[in-house]
Amino acid sequence: MSKVKIVTTNNQKGGIGKSTTLVHCAVYIGRQLAEAGVKILVIDLDPQGDSSAWMLPDFEDKMGRGELVCPSVLYNKKLQNPEDLIQASKFGSNIHVVPSGLFIMDGIKKTRIKAFENFKANVMKMIEYGDYDLVFFDTQAGHNRVWESCIYTSTHTLFPSTVDIDSFKGLARTLSLIEAMKKEFGDEIDITHLGTFFTQVSMNINELQALTKFKDNPENLKYGPFRQTEHRVAMKFAKNNQMSIWDKKTKASLDARKELAAVMNHYMVALFWPDDLKASCGLEFKKI
Repeated sequence: MSKVKIVTTNNQKGGIGKSTTLVHCAVYIGRQLAEAGVKILVIDLDPQGDSSAWMLPDFEDKMGRGELVCPSVLYNKKLQNPEDLIQASKFGSNIHVVPSGLFIMDGIKKTRIKAFENFKANVMKMIEYGDYDLVFFDTQAGHNRVWESCIYTSTHTLFPSTVDIDSFKGLARTLSLIEAMKKEFGDEIDITHLGTFFTQVSMNINELQALTKFKDNPENLKYGPFRQTEHRVAMKFAKNNQMSIWDKKTKASLDARKELAAVMNHYMVALFWPDDLKASCGLEFKKI
């Protein structure tokens, strides 16, 4: 595989399926490309720890016993032992997790730019240690220095969203903050936008009309390409039971599994073979 891909999944509004999108991306791509030797690392920087609890069956117990190293150490000058942070996930031997901690922000005691530089250098050290091909950052909603450090380090962004005015405003704010950082740091930030994934689309006529209106507005093309799933119940069941939608125990319909697989396959190709996807679909992925 080529140069490592580092993806931040984010929308400034919370409760829009950010962790659900990230976990399913990691699981799908990890399983599809396991035989090719692709290794994936999920770095959970959301103190809520949804991705950690979902991917690590003993996360809460280890957290309670103080056995996990808080990822706040990523903001230190030099990460001594990257292996101390990395845990094996339950979804495959090639999918690993840096679990969340409660006091991540406490690690940012340096100046803003120094914190970013330390974070990026330490993430790259972990990537080198584990020979990872794809990294996902899970961040909490809102704008803070943890989120900024992820944007500073990422090569790609993916915006999960729901179909409502607050989520649409969240998309606008997220893109505007990224553009502001790009203006501030110039070539230090080189990000390609993978698009927006509407995670909880219902068959309600009003919601479908609102989504169509949003996607058809030329001013919103900057958030695309657009993908969506209408199987919100199956997605919620998978999250509540800490499994993927493709696991048989979810009892998800074949349509739901196929639909989400098609979405995740789109992002897999966009990450690893973007020229093939653009040639077949005529899609243009946007530099931010």
